[in-house]
Amino acid sequence: MAGRISHALRLAQENNFDGDLMSLALSSDPSNMAQAAKYYETRGQPSKAVVLYQKAGCQKRALELCFSARLFDALRKIADDLSADSDPEILAKCAEFFMQHSQHEKAVHLLSMSNQYERAVELCCEHDVQITEDMAERMTPEKNSMDANQRADILSRMAKLCKKQGSFQLACKKFTQEG
Repeated sequence: MAGRISHALRLAQENNFDGDLMSLALSSDPSNMAQAAKYYETRGQPSKAVVLYQKAGCQKRALELCFSARLFDALRKIADDLSADSDPEILAKCAEFFMQHSQHEKAVHLLSMSNQYERAVELCCEHDVQITEDMAERMTPEKNSMDANQRADILSRMAKLCKKQGSFQLACKKFTQEG
């Protein structure tokens, strides 16, 4: 109540008031959140630590903890918050993790966000991932973003896969974009 959150956090840690610690940490600044996350990490409570690391802006540490503790739900939440502006290294690590655990649709989504279009299309082909219209748009490279032949090859492979999957309208669209 006095606004001395860092002292309250310290007292909560010293006296093992884990429930109070979480609510205090969530209402504090990023450095206090990260400190509380370290506490939860050392106490063997990685799910709470991940939440705090993510809110504190420590995406990489949150991801590393998700990977090591196999926190699939937390990792999905972090991946859902990622965008094309996110660190490419983080996008690649998440995509790799999802590939290793047979969650190919999520991996395709992350690969396309990180502009790894060829790899995304290849993954769809290898694991028969159903291509939706939204997914196809994400996997379509911008016109001047790469070599025209390379872009045409990606579009051709995607169109052939859509045709094979029975998405004829989507296949037609990709063949047209290919030229």
